[in-house]
Amino acid sequence: MRLYNIKNVLRKNKIVFTIINFLILVVQIICRYLLRMVAVFIPIEKKRILFTAYEGRGYTCSPKYISQYIEKKGDYQIIWAFEQPENYAYLQGQGITVIARKSLRYIYYFFSSKFIIRNDLIETVLPTTRNQVYINTWHGGGAYKKWGFLVDWSWIGKIRYFLTHKFTYYLSSCEAFTRYATLAFNAEISQFINSGLPRNDLFFDEKEVKLRTFEILNKLDLDSEFRYALYAPTYREFKGSSTYNIDFSALKTALEIRFGGNWKILFRGHYYLDNIKGLPDYIIDVSSHDDMQEILFISDVLITDYSSSVWDYALLKRPCFLYTPDKEEYELVTNYCIPLEEWPYSFALTNESLYDNIVSFDKQQYLDRVKKHQGLLGSYEKGVACKMIFDLLQRK
Repeated sequence: MRLYNIKNVLRKNKIVFTIINFLILVVQIICRYLLRMVAVFIPIEKKRILFTAYEGRGYTCSPKYISQYIEKKGDYQIIWAFEQPENYAYLQGQGITVIARKSLRYIYYFFSSKFIIRNDLIETVLPTTRNQVYINTWHGGGAYKKWGFLVDWSWIGKIRYFLTHKFTYYLSSCEAFTRYATLAFNAEISQFINSGLPRNDLFFDEKEVKLRTFEILNKLDLDSEFRYALYAPTYREFKGSSTYNIDFSALKTALEIRFGGNWKILFRGHYYLDNIKGLPDYIIDVSSHDDMQEILFISDVLITDYSSSVWDYALLKRPCFLYTPDKEEYELVTNYCIPLEEWPYSFALTNESLYDNIVSFDKQQYLDRVKKHQGLLGSYEKGVACKMIFDLLQRK
């Protein structure tokens, strides 16, 4: 049974869950202080950078794109930590040191790296030191779902969240994100870098759009003769593994009616969920592919629900539709900074409504709504985020 499944079972007994959670927190804090004492004896290498993404699950998201930029521009020692480092041994051929997360080497490189760059939280037991620079790129753009201290955490959750988000700098995709994030992390505005997300820089490189598209299609073994729609639902703790009863056949028909051409549907489930089996042959499961940006890049249409991937995808100026059959139930568990009704994307509670929204899609009205939305949120996306971060490293 996976860890998140165990947590969900324990949550059903609040007293037991609280006691276990408290004891774990006490042990984590003790380990944290012991490791802080160990860190005193480990010298910091000024040109060393430790990267991690999604708790070591992949070579992906903004840390990947910052890492690639630094490889070309700087003389830094780049370290990547993974849960399964053997899957990324090929990176060593690029001069990258690959290590196992939760290993002694990981602890050594964590404390000896001048810079720590990641898109998630730091382990509760690992404190950064005054001489280190911790840059959190985060893994979501815009300002959609609530997170951090904006959510109704227990007191134990608030302590743990505080310990795991002691960052030096935080990357912001827009003014609205900075405004909410200062509250979500109890942080100062001066800690936020108005860069946009480095993973979105590739969306602005118009000269290489065709070349990159061809490369990504080949990497995913996809036929360029087809058009592709990406269905990427988010994770719900109360639902488990599911495609949320979307009618793939009706979806394919609607796409062909409105946009023409031959369509296949790319399905990307959340990394917490098991792969879906028994899908029709026109559905391609791309859940195991690390890089969501590459999949967005080659998708002609995006269908999602409450995912912040809508922020990234809007930069491509391509159609996006929301399929939210459990909207009422979802909002009881998770809420928004900005109500779903104010997002610039049509949302559907049923397959019939999704079909109608696609068939009646008006491109110009959609682009006008997206442009207004980006303006209201105060977008910082300009395609220069990687350069801004590299320049920051050079100054430190």
